[in-house]
Amino acid sequence: MSSKVCRVAGCHRQVMSDEVFCHTHINHGFDTADVMEDWVPENSGGKCSYYEVDIANPVHQPRVYRAECIDLIESLELTPHEANVFKCIWRKAAERQGKGKEGNNALRDAEKILFFANRIHELERLK
Repeated sequence: MSSKVCRVAGCHRQVMSDEVFCHTHINHGFDTADVMEDWVPENSGGKCSYYEVDIANPVHQPRVYRAECIDLIESLELTPHEANVFKCIWRKAAERQGKGKEGNNALRDAEKILFFANRIHELERLK
């Protein structure tokens, strides 16, 4: 079954594909009036929770922080091909944590990794 994020503003809890609110908000009487106005489906191409991760035990930071895939890609100045490989690996790890991308599957990501890795290899070989 696929999952998505609770539609209450500021909530990042996962819900099953046929639900709108997480169990916490259902139990507190939230309804459609409480839904984020700018909510879009997780697979819309916009900001998605499966591209975020909380760093619970940072090595060099004094407190917990949230990292986003796009921030790391831009900070590391990854090429488009490198970024695609990185995102596939990120999605695979997110899936293990229960934050998978709806409609994604491991074989498709593995094929994408091979495609972009081969492309990187070919471009480096031609230098």
